[in-house]
Amino acid sequence: MGDATLNPTRLDTAFAVAASPTFVASVVLLIANDHWLKGRYPGLVTGKASDAAALILASLVVALVVVVAPVVSARRVLPWLPVLAPIAPVGLFVALQIDPTADAWFEHATGGLIDAAGWVADRFGVSVQLGRSVNTRDVTDLVMVPAVLVASFEIHRVVSANPSAPSSSRSEN
Repeated sequence: MGDATLNPTRLDTAFAVAASPTFVASVVLLIANDHWLKGRYPGLVTGKASDAAALILASLVVALVVVVAPVVSARRVLPWLPVLAPIAPVGLFVALQIDPTADAWFEHATGGLIDAAGWVADRFGVSVQLGRSVNTRDVTDLVMVPAVLVASFEIHRVVSANPSAPSSSRSEN
């Protein structure tokens, strides 16, 4: 498995993804939009902005996880990462918009994670206010799916800037 280990080049690539302007802008937009803008200016633009930011951020997070996963062959996967990383976020997003069962499952799953995080915080004596995730199913949100292209271009840019990452070992077939 040659390059299926966590090495400095892979960490550099992961850091480059997390520190990229697209990653940072997506985080800022998602937080500002969901915690401030939607309350002050509810409507079409703030709703779609959240969808775009979430799709971009989720695709970048998938790429980051794949880059640091030591069981993943960098040489084989990194060239395909701009195409592969958005698949799971887009699939989940589409399912949440069109399938009530997927929507209910997701709200239940995220509610469980929020409950667990609250429980852990309580054990450490930390007081936190965690709200529930609420998804409003809206098939018109699907127009934001092409936003993942922004993530794909960013992943391509980062992987291309680290050319040694895909070929850090020649012992694989």
